[in-house]
Amino acid sequence: MESPLYPIYTSFREVNQTIKRILRTNAEAMGLSHVQFTILRLLSNCPGTNVTELAERMQQTNSSVSVAIEQLVGMGLVNRIRSKEDRRNVKLNLTDRGTEKVRLSMNEDSHLYKQLVRILEVPPQEIQNMLDTHQKILDRLNAKEE
Repeated sequence: MESPLYPIYTSFREVNQTIKRILRTNAEAMGLSHVQFTILRLLSNCPGTNVTELAERMQQTNSSVSVAIEQLVGMGLVNRIRSKEDRRNVKLNLTDRGTEKVRLSMNEDSHLYKQLVRILEVPPQEIQNMLDTHQKILDRLNAKEE
């Protein structure tokens, strides 16, 4: 007999894989890897973030994020700003070219936008119910065992 957990797990996996495929396709069309594109999106939303913070948000290692950052700096999409108070602390920001790349990736004519906006065809109350349910699931999964 199949576990009642299997359809839940399968649904989450399928949605996750589909969104990753859409994001990867979009990143490749822009000449970027999925990791590089994710870094640009995160820096767009949180300028001044450092490598460790990015790695935590992306659930990646510092070294893999550092490699991608180095490539993005080489492409002229990201710059590093060293703290005057603590030279070890390096903040990352998008350059104008990086900002433009992110903007173009999410404008209404982009393939990514056209794919993801379809989510909004689901009625708002259903989306809110789904978000509430996801939060309940996350709370339970992250709860400490007693």
